[in-house]
Amino acid sequence: MKNLKLTSFLLILLAFSSCKKDKVEENPSRTIVGKWYLKKVIETTYMDGVKKEEAPSTNFGSEDYLEFKADGSGNISEDGDKDAFSYKILSDNQLQLIYEGETEADATINITKLTAADLVLFIDQSETYQNVKYRYTSELTLKK
Repeated sequence: MKNLKLTSFLLILLAFSSCKKDKVEENPSRTIVGKWYLKKVIETTYMDGVKKEEAPSTNFGSEDYLEFKADGSGNISEDGDKDAFSYKILSDNQLQLIYEGETEADATINITKLTAADLVLFIDQSETYQNVKYRYTSELTLKK
């Protein structure tokens, strides 16, 4: 009788553990909430489509972070100097930051990775100056 109960319990446990769970789509505005510390930034400059400079940086401390609050506000801190912003999630992979005192976003930021512990943002901006097309990209790797 004990063996039958144990066997039944093991079969039930096996049945539940082998069931495939459906992937739960998380709302990016919920998962992005929190304090994200900068770990790596790669800034690249292009002139007329030709890469001219790539500058990686990994020298960041505990005062270098982005903080997203649940109410759509946030702070960016660089060496302890804070600037306030508001943010808007545009889609699962895009957001906009609007700095305090500004009326519109500087750029649309692509979210290339967002997990409970990792966030990678990609910013791509362009301008033309004296008939030369400049493109500036930044990839920010952050951790909670």
